[in-house]
Amino acid sequence: MLNKTNISLKLLFLPLLKNLFVLLLLSKITIAAENSTDSSLLFIASSTNEVIKEAADQWVSDNIKHNFRLSASSSGALAKQIISGAPVNIFISASKDWIIELEKKRLIKSNSIQEIFGNKLVLITHINNKYKKLGLIENESLITEFLKENLKISRLSIADNSHVPAGIYTQQALKNLGLWNDLYPQKLAFAGDVRKALKFVSTGASPLGIVYYSDTLLEPEIKIIGTFSEKLHSPIRYWAAMTSNSNNPIAENFFKFLISTKAQKIYSKYGFINLKR
Repeated sequence: MLNKTNISLKLLFLPLLKNLFVLLLLSKITIAAENSTDSSLLFIASSTNEVIKEAADQWVSDNIKHNFRLSASSSGALAKQIISGAPVNIFISASKDWIIELEKKRLIKSNSIQEIFGNKLVLITHINNKYKKLGLIENESLITEFLKENLKISRLSIADNSHVPAGIYTQQALKNLGLWNDLYPQKLAFAGDVRKALKFVSTGASPLGIVYYSDTLLEPEIKIIGTFSEKLHSPIRYWAAMTSNSNNPIAENFFKFLISTKAQKIYSKYGFINLKR
């Protein structure tokens, strides 16, 4: 016959056992998602969405049917999801800093880290605006008066400099031009990722914006009026890596394709800088 103590202990441990069962089940689901041969999950910087989709389509066309699931956002947001346990196979980042952070936490395979292509920063406006073209922006005198005159009652659209690589590169460029302190924060419109910064300009919400060159090829409603010298910021490079928990052979095969000469031709088509010339 059970006494009250035994009943109390059972009532105490039942919820704990239930939670343990749920955790084990979630763990199995996560491992299965990472290693499934039916699909692969790729976390990719928002500015690479179209180019990686075409690369995946090309791989499928050349090989076998496979479901490549792409999740595009800012590199920082994606890295944080991987740290939280997201079941990812491949991570493509617009910043090496997030690759290093994940490597420190042993969440990516160190021997898989690859630099795959580059990009440039450009100053854009809506296609109907009549701003003069600035050409190559490499010194303060060229852009200071231009921004002062055209941001009197509006803001310059940029990606969030707190965690989005495009925003961090933009901050570096504006600091080296001696403009950051004059613009931050009152004259800046911050976007969650570089594609949103592009959208602010294409819809007329902001008269001017700073985005990647590759983004401009996808938006017919904007035009480039200036290109920032690469001397003003750290080199813009995109990095790819396999996650530590991924043992999916198809994902590994596709990863090899991402660093191939054939893939580089796709990258160039979308305005990215080919690093393997």
